[in-house]
Amino acid sequence: MITESLTRRTFLQSAGALVAMPAFASLGTRGKAQSPSKKLVVYYQPNGVIRKAFFPGEENRPGLGFSSVVGAEKKKEDLRVKSKTGVFPFELSPTLRPLASFSDKVSLVTGLDRTPQGGLDAHGQGSSCYLSSAAPYSIPSAVNKYPQARTLDHVIADKIGNDTPFKTLELSGNTFKDNKEPQQWDNISWFDIGRVAPSIRDPQLLYNRVFSKNLVASKNITDLVLEDARFLNRKLDHHDKQKFAEFFDAMRSVEVRIDKLKERVNLAKVDNVDIASYLPRGEYLRLMGDIMIMALQNNMTNVSTFMVGPERWGSPMLFEGVFDKPVSHHGISHNQKTEEACKAVMKMDLFYMEQYAYILKRMAGIEEIDGSTMLDNTLLHFGTAFGDGASHQYFDIPSVVAGGKNLGIRHGLHIRCKEESRLADLWLTYAQLFGVEREEYSDSQGVISELLS
Repeated sequence: MITESLTRRTFLQSAGALVAMPAFASLGTRGKAQSPSKKLVVYYQPNGVIRKAFFPGEENRPGLGFSSVVGAEKKKEDLRVKSKTGVFPFELSPTLRPLASFSDKVSLVTGLDRTPQGGLDAHGQGSSCYLSSAAPYSIPSAVNKYPQARTLDHVIADKIGNDTPFKTLELSGNTFKDNKEPQQWDNISWFDIGRVAPSIRDPQLLYNRVFSKNLVASKNITDLVLEDARFLNRKLDHHDKQKFAEFFDAMRSVEVRIDKLKERVNLAKVDNVDIASYLPRGEYLRLMGDIMIMALQNNMTNVSTFMVGPERWGSPMLFEGVFDKPVSHHGISHNQKTEEACKAVMKMDLFYMEQYAYILKRMAGIEEIDGSTMLDNTLLHFGTAFGDGASHQYFDIPSVVAGGKNLGIRHGLHIRCKEESRLADLWLTYAQLFGVEREEYSDSQGVISELLS
């Protein structure tokens, strides 16, 4: 049983489970200012995007056929966006349509470049070096052939993650067990050179990590802590009772969805095919996203990355509601030679943007202890390694920046950066917003001041 001495950090507990709850104003010290923590979430889409559907104003651009990184670099001036640079109102392209209800809470940043290191696969380098943006040949090949370094999530967590149980929380949308590619293709979070930050892929394992110590077999956590929940509920005022009910109901909902997903996997009978190919992607990704949001809500972590799929993985996946059978995202991303093929890529990009918009909407609906929303206090980044997936463009890399109002981020903008601006400029901007004291980040040339209020 929890004690009468309730602090801002409140727990529900029972044999085998310990659940940290969100902060409740009615349990805080009277007269003491309470403010929510600042948070960072990075949502990463693999295999780039089709730019004619992602970049506003490029709807009539011809589709691109496959080319190498070298080929893309040689054709950079022909492929680069020709639009005027500067700050413009946020516009909805076909891929950005799921963000229509949040145009005042997001900004689009385009025109950022990275310099690839020759002789390395585009996808492996794209994902593993994305959040470090390390310069080519900056890492001795004897140590690691990829130009990796400590990634942005850990740099920021060094500043804001020391008071949480998990300094960072890494999620992956890769449910396959066949390990077709090396770890560089399957991870965006790295402690340091060649030191990957292992990600969690199983919703049950993620849920157990966030909410329990030693889960009693066959019992849901909400059943275990129900007595403590009733006791705590009596201590709350009317407003906090509603917040508590929403959080506890969300926990119960997640448990039910995990059980249903397990049943789906156990009942499936597909010969010679990894069952992960028939796991509904949207259902699975939203479930993982909900557990991540709850970890942020109950102060288990302030920093999380979510790589929603692996780079270049050839295994087919079930994108329910999009295609009638499992397909390979990587295979589709390289086929832009016909209008029909381009439409398939657009559907894939739209699907992943819908999952990002789901997280955005959930955060916007969660009230924090001071009356602001989780989204107000969270920098929610959408990104991908390439300006176009078919041609492996390491230039004109697009980013969507959502939330972060209370960090000092401006909304409703499309910032078209000047030519040769660096992706590391955005990382430096983020780092400084979270109070990291540094004036450069990899090959950055300065912060993106237009993004700052």
